[in-house]
Amino acid sequence: MGGKSNCNDKSVRAARNAALFPFSSIQGWQRRGKLSLQHNPVVSLVRLSLFVPKWDILANAKSMDDVKRDGGTQIFTTMFQAHLPNSDKPPLFIDLLASQENGQLVIDAKLMDRFRNNFYLETMIGNYADNLKSLRGFKFDWNRYDGNYDHLFANQAFTRKLREYGIAHQAEEYNGTWDNSNWSVDGRFYTGVLPFFARYLVFDAGPQMIHQ
Repeated sequence: MGGKSNCNDKSVRAARNAALFPFSSIQGWQRRGKLSLQHNPVVSLVRLSLFVPKWDILANAKSMDDVKRDGGTQIFTTMFQAHLPNSDKPPLFIDLLASQENGQLVIDAKLMDRFRNNFYLETMIGNYADNLKSLRGFKFDWNRYDGNYDHLFANQAFTRKLREYGIAHQAEEYNGTWDNSNWSVDGRFYTGVLPFFARYLVFDAGPQMIHQ
């Protein structure tokens, strides 16, 4: 879209916060979302549609086809099916950790705690610290320009938490996005991933090939 935006810096920051606030603070997320919609409806609606599930769709769905009407809601449905499954609640077979009541978002604290403990890597480090310490190599990276800022903060928090538990690892924030700087001849996969595998993977000596 051409032309100058009529949004000031404050409204842009509000829009970003609305869309990218951590999922653990859904109430604040929604509240900020309403605020930003008053200032910048185009930016906010686009971002909120991707990162906020539509709870009314989830509550009233008669089949998965209803959920598929909204991309963001479909993504969250698969997350809930993996981490909050309930075989006694067709058609989605999930427990909803939040619902709309009288226009307000109400969060089930116990389900939220269950979801966090099963979904957030940071919350699982303590349970698997010994296993992580046994790895020959452990590395992850993230791009600085991820459209979801929460990914940046989450990875930064993750590497700090690993250090708290004394887990050796490599972590890097690189200058790029997820869809470039990776797959070219001099991209990160060739210059980073393959050398990492070559250094840390151990291959069992198999039968030698017979060349005729």
